[in-house]
Amino acid sequence: MRWDKLFEFKREPMRNGEIAVIAPQERVLVRVSGGDAAAFLQGQFCNDVDALNPNGIQLNGYCTPKGRLLAVFHLMRDGADFLMWFPTSETDALLKRLRLFAMRADVTFDIEDTLTVVALRGEALLSSAALGGLTPTDTGEGIRAGGLRAYRLSDAVPSTVLVGTQAHLLEALSASDALSPHSSDWWRRTRMQAGEPILSGAASDRFVPQMLNMDLIDGLSFSKGCYPGQEIVARTRYLGKQKRRMLHYTGSGDGALIRPGDPLLTTDGNAAGDMVSSVQVDGTLTAIAVVRLEYRASTLHHASGIELFPASLPYDPLEGTEYAG
Repeated sequence: MRWDKLFEFKREPMRNGEIAVIAPQERVLVRVSGGDAAAFLQGQFCNDVDALNPNGIQLNGYCTPKGRLLAVFHLMRDGADFLMWFPTSETDALLKRLRLFAMRADVTFDIEDTLTVVALRGEALLSSAALGGLTPTDTGEGIRAGGLRAYRLSDAVPSTVLVGTQAHLLEALSASDALSPHSSDWWRRTRMQAGEPILSGAASDRFVPQMLNMDLIDGLSFSKGCYPGQEIVARTRYLGKQKRRMLHYTGSGDGALIRPGDPLLTTDGNAAGDMVSSVQVDGTLTAIAVVRLEYRASTLHHASGIELFPASLPYDPLEGTEYAG
């Protein structure tokens, strides 16, 4: 296998028992440096940056003052620095906003062009022989070895990200015959199946974190200090139970016809919710949408004629709602 082709984003069929290796071209790694980096990020993001382990990874989000999420991303520590794994389409606007609020703080934001991130997705745990012992087993755990670091993202949908120079990644990936390169569509589907929101386009600046289940997947802290939108997020929690949650769907048809933010209807034509993200892999459409919970068991309809059928999540999206068992 010529793993250099992975970074050209080629795609090959996945055989049973293989682990898909994905280079998510829709994500950018940003390095945050400076003496005030930790304090600044703690005051900007909705999860507890101070609780991030030195070798760990954390799901986090960036809200507007109205409490609506602009972006959902992964945050990693790198010594005294931080690495933010942002969606490419939102990076310029997010960095402009962060730099604006940084003002005189000792903090800088730079695109990290010496490191590359690849994602591994497979139904079996990675063997230690495949990647030189880089086998984190707990969600959020990170391990470093031989110029690489590996982070475990979830257990319900086994997935790991590797961070390192392209040379180190190629060397590690070439050591195993059980790996197969895939497009970034595989990565998006994996995160949706794990119940993580993927924000872009009109889905950005639309939902408070609880609508996107961030409180159910360790992406939101209610005990940390202030951050933009914190009062509204807290009020949403304490003044009433959630009426809408992000749910998982499957379907068939051309996924390119569905855009983030598109409205979804019930069979009777009732407004049920809004699309968050969708992707089509091997003829199957996978989608996540914020839906009014009275329609949680309904088939949903898109203006294109595509039907979306309810699918399970690895956690209970009804937790914290009036529909909880």
